[in-house]
Amino acid sequence: MMDILGAIGGIAGVVSTILFVIFRNSAQKYVDEKAKNLATIEDTARITTEVEKVKTGYLLRSHAWKQIFEKEYALLKEVWNSTWEFQATARSLRPIMDHLPEDTDKQREVFIERHKVFADSVKNFRDVVIKNKPFIPPRVYEICLALREIVVELQVDFEISFNDDQRADWRKIHECGKKLSNFRLGLCMSSFFL
Repeated sequence: MMDILGAIGGIAGVVSTILFVIFRNSAQKYVDEKAKNLATIEDTARITTEVEKVKTGYLLRSHAWKQIFEKEYALLKEVWNSTWEFQATARSLRPIMDHLPEDTDKQREVFIERHKVFADSVKNFRDVVIKNKPFIPPRVYEICLALREIVVELQVDFEISFNDDQRADWRKIHECGKKLSNFRLGLCMSSFFL
């Protein structure tokens, strides 16, 4: 019986050793898998935090870019309107098909009114274009200055002929009109290719 008990004890020892090895390997795999899952959860949390930081940064930059674009667009729209008014009032100083009253005093009143409207557009042009130079694309600003040079030619001719209609240089006025037409095309193209 002792032999049987010894054999059972030996078998039990071998079985318990085998079970211990199996349990230890299983326990190790379980612990390794748990650690891996925990690491994955921590990595996921860290990755999610990083993604949210990037997303928040992008949204902030996107909002800032939108604000900048809206401000630039508003300024360029103002520049466009100002230059349009500026050239239109310059043309209206001495229109090609000018219908003036016969009376020289009434003609003078018409000229004074035209000059007043023109002077207002000059002030508006200066306020919008010249004062905002740092915020206007250089090519657009250059074209606006070219417009100013053309308009000065018309203004000088108008002021010279203010008291004497016979001194108006209609050829020069016509040339300035062509230049103004080219100016509008140039401004359209420069704003298109910003």
